[in-house]
Amino acid sequence: MTQRIAVGLTLLAALFATACSGDPKPQSEAAATPPATVAVAPADAREPAPPSLAEASPSEQPASASAGLIGATGPSRVSFTQQPVNTEAGVTLPAVRVAVQDAAGKVVTTARGMLSLELVSGNGATLGGTKAIAVANGVATFYTLNIPRAGTGYTLRARFGTLPPVASTPFNITPGAVEGYAVVSQVPATAVAGESLGTIQVEAQDRFGNRVTSYGDFGELVAVGVDPEFNPAGAAVIGGAREVPAINGVATFEGLALDKVGQTSLLFVGYDANFLFLYLGYSSPVTITPAAASAMAFRAMPAETKAGSALAPAVQVQVTDRFGNATSGGGNVTLTLGANPGGDTLQGTLTQPVTNGLATFADVSLRKAGRGYTLKASQTGLTPATSLPFAIIGADAARLEFAAQPRSTPNGLPLNEVAVRLVDAFGNTATSAGEVTLALGNANGAALAGTVRVAAQDGVARFGDLSVDRGGQGYVLAASSGSLTGADSSPFDVYNAALAYTDPAGGRIRLMRHPTSTNTRLVLDVVAAEELTGYGAGFNLPLDATKVRLPAQGALTPGAILSVGSSTPAVAVALPTSGPLAGVLTSGISQKAGGAGAVAEDATLSAGSVLYQVTLELAPGAVPGVVFDGANLDGRFKALLRNRLGDDVVGSSGFGIGRLEVAVDATFQQTASL
Repeated sequence: MTQRIAVGLTLLAALFATACSGDPKPQSEAAATPPATVAVAPADAREPAPPSLAEASPSEQPASASAGLIGATGPSRVSFTQQPVNTEAGVTLPAVRVAVQDAAGKVVTTARGMLSLELVSGNGATLGGTKAIAVANGVATFYTLNIPRAGTGYTLRARFGTLPPVASTPFNITPGAVEGYAVVSQVPATAVAGESLGTIQVEAQDRFGNRVTSYGDFGELVAVGVDPEFNPAGAAVIGGAREVPAINGVATFEGLALDKVGQTSLLFVGYDANFLFLYLGYSSPVTITPAAASAMAFRAMPAETKAGSALAPAVQVQVTDRFGNATSGGGNVTLTLGANPGGDTLQGTLTQPVTNGLATFADVSLRKAGRGYTLKASQTGLTPATSLPFAIIGADAARLEFAAQPRSTPNGLPLNEVAVRLVDAFGNTATSAGEVTLALGNANGAALAGTVRVAAQDGVARFGDLSVDRGGQGYVLAASSGSLTGADSSPFDVYNAALAYTDPAGGRIRLMRHPTSTNTRLVLDVVAAEELTGYGAGFNLPLDATKVRLPAQGALTPGAILSVGSSTPAVAVALPTSGPLAGVLTSGISQKAGGAGAVAEDATLSAGSVLYQVTLELAPGAVPGVVFDGANLDGRFKALLRNRLGDDVVGSSGFGIGRLEVAVDATFQQTASL
């Protein structure tokens, strides 16, 4: 039974999907091609010719042909010589024959006139087909009779002229095949949301409206839902059993309810025992009214609003029943902030009366930009409501503000990225567009180079290539944009600085300054101080990454002593700014171990041979101080020379690392934060 219910519900869901597509309501397959015998002949159909005398039964033999009688007597009675038999509703009855007879029971062949039949029934059934025909040879045969309504104990009454009418033997009309469902105990015209619709009974009927009492004998089930073509509010059936068995052709539903207000109707769906034919039935319309007020709900909220402006459209809170239907509740509703990403305070009139079930807040606003704000509505005795999230964005720009200040930097290097934001009256980054221009203040003849006019993106103008052409102290950048209030940056200095490196005094492998180094570019050779053999070498050197950086090109150059290959050189160098190796200069080189040009043996490293070179540049904004000091390295320092077998030839302690610092001109007088 459980499996059958599951299948029925699945098919019900598929039916609703089909119905929602806009196709006409399906009819049962059984009714798609009715058998030819179901056709009811029109009243004026021509009757077949009566049987000949040779075909007549003995009781139909004419009086003049009967032995033992002298002459024929006149008509004295009518008699059914072929009685009606049990037949399916709407199907043509087998031929019914009535003879006009004399007192001896012989057919009076000379009888003339119309002989008619009528249905004797107490259930209001009607007789279809040709019910009156002319007597021929004393006999009237009816070929097109049918009765659409099922019933038991039917009789036909025959009349001919002034002769006494005569009744046939009783016969039954049985229901036909199931055509669909009919709701015989209807839903009420109106009902309250969530309250029972009472007892609803659905009959399985044939195409003439007869109840098919055999439906249910094989466990047939009937399911109920909402008519998808007549459900504007999206109501659903709640309460009661949604699928019940048919008993004697009737499915009885108790305790069904609907949850949404408005007019709709119920749809009943089922199948035959073999799930071959689909049956449908529809209730009369029912209008659902709201239940008692018990909760609240926000109407549509704006997606985003500018800071300081009233939320638009105005915030509206609807008093609802427990199903979310609008009611006509009263009282007052109070608004508070729920989620508060901007740390703001709700402004405006925060308590409003309920009118016709609705409280409207026309002047509610927030001043701090943020995404994900929510509002809460409350009223004593009702379940509170929380709005959907919404955003407050910056209002129109009123002034400029430096979001990223220039820092003091060595002469000849660009400034760090400088950012200027457009700010509204509440301190938020404004959303309005605009161009920002920078000029050098306290210039004393110096010039600001680079892109000095930039369009703001998302309220921020970013300057990435600025530089000052000469050293000086106390420079400022002045930002302007049309009529907006401008802003000055913090002071910064441009000073003469150099990368000063002291070579190490010891070590089997040493990091040595190359003669091509300059004040802003340091080339370091990894040099073998004695003859060694090895296959690859490298080191991890912790340093202050705010003072130096790797150049975009040529950060590592292999020496001639180790064969690293050409297609994919076995070299690596990096200076990560995040992760576990942030601020650690990592470098390494190895002979090629596989593929074309692979080297199978360790190389002999003669004293003074350069394994590889690493190049560092002075970083923009670098301040004076130590970059690294070989005499004071932390535990992140690792260095080694290994042979082809992976054995360490020289470890960390055998590497000599010097001292690197950013040195400034001795005459430099710092006037600003570095």
